[in-house]
Amino acid sequence: MDFFTKQRIWLLLAIFLLITNVATITTLAWHNKRRGHHSGQHEAKGRHNDFFAEKLNLSAAQQKSFRAIDSLYDVKREELSKQVDQQKDVFFRYLHADQLNEKTLDSLANEIGILSSGYNKLKVEKILKLREICSEDQRKKLSALLLDIDSRKGKGMNH
Repeated sequence: MDFFTKQRIWLLLAIFLLITNVATITTLAWHNKRRGHHSGQHEAKGRHNDFFAEKLNLSAAQQKSFRAIDSLYDVKREELSKQVDQQKDVFFRYLHADQLNEKTLDSLANEIGILSSGYNKLKVEKILKLREICSEDQRKKLSALLLDIDSRKGKGMNH
């Protein structure tokens, strides 16, 4: 082999290794970011529960009950989310049909809307359950806290 052929092979090998390393590093970073996103959701949830526990001065027994309420809420929210996703899939598959019927599209869209309103119902249900485990003084604090949270909407607070 002449000098230029060897040099070309080494150059191609170096480029291949560089591309492989970049791809590996990118994949690892992407997976770490995804894993961090999911753990971040759990951390935010924990901070959310700690926030209410602290502001309402919940006892250990009340905190345990609140965690149980929250877990039940999560299960119901996941079930509802699956139903909404399934209905959206039906809607978007129907959009690819040869003949579209506007009444069917409206009906599917309305069903998605009805299912989506279930999220608000679940939130109200969770708050009512939280109120049940609170003392009278804690209920007053909870009402004031919820009013304060509602007044902050649109002012940079995540909701």
